[in-house]
Amino acid sequence: MSDRSRDYLIDKRLHKLYTRLRECNPSVLEMVNALNFVLKQYPALGPVIATCHDLECFIEAVESCAMSQPYYMEIANTILSQLGGNRFITMTGAKHFVGLTEPGLQFDLPTDTGAINKVTRLRVILDPCDTYTVISFRKKRGQLEYIEVTRQSGIYCDMLGSSFLDSILMRE
Repeated sequence: MSDRSRDYLIDKRLHKLYTRLRECNPSVLEMVNALNFVLKQYPALGPVIATCHDLECFIEAVESCAMSQPYYMEIANTILSQLGGNRFITMTGAKHFVGLTEPGLQFDLPTDTGAINKVTRLRVILDPCDTYTVISFRKKRGQLEYIEVTRQSGIYCDMLGSSFLDSILMRE
């Protein structure tokens, strides 16, 4: 990490802005202008990007922030609470929770839940547009590999619990 990258204080909002800008695939000038617009309003976040070196330092600071464990654990905990927290864990028997660097949450379901297509693993990934992608997996018989069964995108946080119940568990 270079010394200049420490000049930038990357909070969740600035990281989200950078991620969203990358998704739009703007020109370098458009990205720098958008970032400078925010950096001028909030000088505590760091200096304005004036050179290529400044941009490299900013990107390095963002990437080092993205790799920090608390950021991903916070997102994983938020996803779990949106699913229902302890109530969800008790109701489904979910276990082996893992905070993902994508960012997201992955957990395993018991094999006897009566899940559609024998789903035993679920991955909930936060998309850049503040929606979720829910991917369900089942384990190959007698192997350690998992096969993707379903993928649902564009799920809002208030739909996360019902989406899980509707698509993964069989309702009577």
